[in-house]
Amino acid sequence: MKKKKIVIWSIIAALALGLTGWRLWPRSIDSFMPRPSREAERVSCTLVYHVFEDNPSFHVYTLNTENERESRNLLNILRRGQYQASFANLMPWTWGSMGSGKSYDGRTIVMDVTFGNTEPGTAVSMTFLGNDKADVDGWRINPIGNDMFDELVEYIMAEGEEK
Repeated sequence: MKKKKIVIWSIIAALALGLTGWRLWPRSIDSFMPRPSREAERVSCTLVYHVFEDNPSFHVYTLNTENERESRNLLNILRRGQYQASFANLMPWTWGSMGSGKSYDGRTIVMDVTFGNTEPGTAVSMTFLGNDKADVDGWRINPIGNDMFDELVEYIMAEGEEK
């Protein structure tokens, strides 16, 4: 009986360790996409920047890449970042809003990445809410650090068009 308890607790500990490793292991953005980002042909993105001080307002910037080189420049920013899978992906229910609580700084980026053909599953939709939450085609991910997000915001503001 004592041996059986040891085996059961060992299995539980191994599962807990495996889940923790799965959650904390940094990955590239490509691991969450159906195809490598290097194969993307077009990227369309929208940045919505809410300003909460004094006179609340928001700014909208759009950027649609015209060629593969422009797409590559934008996606290189994403590739430099590292991401962790969220434990919410293990839950059998949808966990609803991606609201990120106190750290939300009013910046949201929505990106659509299109690959060469138009077969189902070859386009990817990404949403970055502030610098700590993201959704890639239904997969909740957590960007590590905010350098990538800040760089992406700056790039869209510099290269995009304000609406």
